[in-house]
Amino acid sequence: MNVAIINVGNEVVEGDVLNSNAQFLSKKIYDIGHKILFHSICRDNEKDIKLLLEFFSEKADIIIITGGLGPTKDDMTKEVFSSFMNLKLEQNHDILNDIKEKFKKFNRDMASNNIKQSFVIKDAKILFNEKGTAPGFIYEKDNKSYILLPGPPREMKYLFNKYIDEFLNLKISNNNKIKSQVIKVAGLGESYIEAKISDLVENINVYVATYASLGEVKIKISTNKSEQFLDEIKSILIERFRGNIVSFSDEETSKMVCKYLVDNSISISVAESCTGGLLSSKIVENSGVSKIFDGSFITYSDDMKMNVLNVKKETLKEFGAVSYEVANEMLAGLNDKMNTDIAVSITGIAGPNGGCVDKPVGLVYIGIKIFDNIYIIKNNFRGNRTEVRIRTCKKVFNFISQKIIIDNFL
Repeated sequence: MNVAIINVGNEVVEGDVLNSNAQFLSKKIYDIGHKILFHSICRDNEKDIKLLLEFFSEKADIIIITGGLGPTKDDMTKEVFSSFMNLKLEQNHDILNDIKEKFKKFNRDMASNNIKQSFVIKDAKILFNEKGTAPGFIYEKDNKSYILLPGPPREMKYLFNKYIDEFLNLKISNNNKIKSQVIKVAGLGESYIEAKISDLVENINVYVATYASLGEVKIKISTNKSEQFLDEIKSILIERFRGNIVSFSDEETSKMVCKYLVDNSISISVAESCTGGLLSSKIVENSGVSKIFDGSFITYSDDMKMNVLNVKKETLKEFGAVSYEVANEMLAGLNDKMNTDIAVSITGIAGPNGGCVDKPVGLVYIGIKIFDNIYIIKNNFRGNRTEVRIRTCKKVFNFISQKIIIDNFL
């Protein structure tokens, strides 16, 4: 079915609050298999809300509205919707008692304007909100479904996961459901990739799109045809980009890799210079990594490289800190100390200063030991200081993913 999303709130229109609700809803709805036609943001304004309701009621089968269900005067979504649909608002004493109990639990006085939230839309399904005081609603009429959800993301997500996910799943048949898969590619530009898939882009039975980010390009394929058809398209893409595929997941590659390491009890250790702990930070973002990650070394100076990782003074003097040789000795020293299944060393020039003709800003050497195999990778990353550091970390996770996940899969 076709879906439209309306996010109501002055704070969203003016940019004071990031519209994370739209991203969350879009991802969830698309994964269920519905087609999203429109996103719209409007102020807490009666005419604007009504105008969008009129427009989207003609264009979409399901209209989802977030925001404007609070207790203040400018929270008017429920009132505007009721007027638009010629419905009455009536007080629900269960909701009122629930609101009173919430204030009592937190030892706070309930303001009189909170009573407004106990008025519900007549004939609508009420969605009890355990995370806040504003209930949500589902109202259906003339083969249209209207879903009203509170604006705070914590409350909106709770109601969506408890009520709306199942509701939307019941609204779709497998024959019409949009199915999608993701392939992430590294080491190739988006324009090159687009040229390589131009024939698939022109195929009316499949939608193929590319999304570029630092260090990788995501190819997303979608269709309402069979899973077999989708697998056939995926196989074509695998053959075309076999050596550059780093993931088949929409999840951030670092999270996917760390989960794989935890699940398979594969230990990892890290020695960082120019990334200054960023790689270690990306590892410890993930639950359960204490099982496979004991710690890391931030060897930013030459002295630290020598004293902690036993990098030779002669090597630093002859080749410089940013070199194949130093990355290799950092890796060896790390391996001697930690003896993990995977070891990673990083040395480079993040900029904006410190570069020269022979060693420009963005030059980074990455040493990686994966079980018995050792790789020293020279990279020339583009971007500012932050981007060079991010690209370096992404390269590490992408490379590990290729070697221990993708190569085994293919």
